[in-house]
Amino acid sequence: MSELYDEELWQPGWDETPESFRAQLELVTEQRHKREFVIAVADAVVRTRVRDEAKRITDAEKVDEAPIPEPTGLSALLVEDDDVEAWRMDGLWPANGNVLLAAGAKSGKTTTVGNVVRCLADGDRFLNAYAVEKLLPGETVAILDYEMPRRKVRQWLLEQNIENPDRVVVWTERGRATQFDVRNDAVRVKWVARLHEANVKVWVIDCLSPILSACGIEENDNTAVGAILDGINTVAVAAGVQEVLLVHHMGHGAERSRGASRLVGWPDVNWRLIRPKDEKNPNAEPDPEGPRYFAANGRDVDVREGRLVFNDANRHLLYMEGGRKRDELTTNIGKLLVWVRENPDVSGRQIEARMKELAVGREAARRALKAAVSKGYLVERDLGGRKMGHTITTSGRMQIMGMADTPATDDEILSGIAGAEDIPCPTEGCGYHIQPAEQADGRRVCSLCRQEQAA
Repeated sequence: MSELYDEELWQPGWDETPESFRAQLELVTEQRHKREFVIAVADAVVRTRVRDEAKRITDAEKVDEAPIPEPTGLSALLVEDDDVEAWRMDGLWPANGNVLLAAGAKSGKTTTVGNVVRCLADGDRFLNAYAVEKLLPGETVAILDYEMPRRKVRQWLLEQNIENPDRVVVWTERGRATQFDVRNDAVRVKWVARLHEANVKVWVIDCLSPILSACGIEENDNTAVGAILDGINTVAVAAGVQEVLLVHHMGHGAERSRGASRLVGWPDVNWRLIRPKDEKNPNAEPDPEGPRYFAANGRDVDVREGRLVFNDANRHLLYMEGGRKRDELTTNIGKLLVWVRENPDVSGRQIEARMKELAVGREAARRALKAAVSKGYLVERDLGGRKMGHTITTSGRMQIMGMADTPATDDEILSGIAGAEDIPCPTEGCGYHIQPAEQADGRRVCSLCRQEQAA
């Protein structure tokens, strides 16, 4: 049997007995293991050195391609003109900013995406409240959908009645999320080419979870999730995309995006779609027919929680002032709108004077007026003689209906029936309003006055 083993190690006569064979076999095995181990280690060392040297060369090439810029001296920086603050959606989405839309299951993510796309293409106010910098001719908003069937995407976008469909491009890629592993250089190059070719300026990705799953990434893994987010940024910059909206799920019963903390720090602004939990049974799923709320916060953005009204006929969403908790600004806007409705074409000074009578300070009144004008609840028009007057809009009348203690239903708000008969509260110095439903219940003062009387 000696011919089967290394002749240099094999000793004649050691295979004449089983004992001598086993002893010789152990010696040969040990010696060969040592030799092959040393060779394997040497090979691994060479491969590592080759990889490190290759990386050093390619890193040097990247540095040559993107040289470090010269710094700006502080003296020069301090005298530069400030850039004019620009918005994709006024007060809600800064220009060149990323947005993370976090939403619970069946809370209206896709409907919200459809509203975003329509408003960008047509220039409509988003949620009927936020002015939009619409796309220019030739520019597009892109939807990259990994969640819904193609026919459902088509149907829901069709119902939006988008007037400029040529400004929208769509990828319906359900079941093919592995093609979006943007950690890979080759994948990034392909997406850059596609987005650049379509002249995409706003990129909507719906949604993140299928991408993470297809790429084998656990959503709490900050490093891996961060690599995907960085890849999205890299692709967007290289393709000339100006803004990105990334959709992600909230956790069960939660009101923030689930998963890695990198998801909170990545966007410039966080949007939230909320379906409130049942306070009596917090572990139960929210009522699918219950109200939805919208809120946003981030860089120069602080949108208070407001109720969303859904128009089933065209899938449009409307933002209503006042969420689950009414705050001072909401109350002041309500008082202002009620008075302007009864007194059209009033000036800003007249509004401030009336709000002072209602125990609202000048700065608070100005904030309420600014919010009402910027969101389209009031319009200013030239009355001649350098006089400007404020008049309530249909949207403003709808806001009054939605801010009552017993708010109107979605159908009532959309039809405008309930708003025709609401009346100002008769309490001296109040200025709020009483809805028809409250009058039917025998209420003779508004909800604010009832709260003060109860206290």
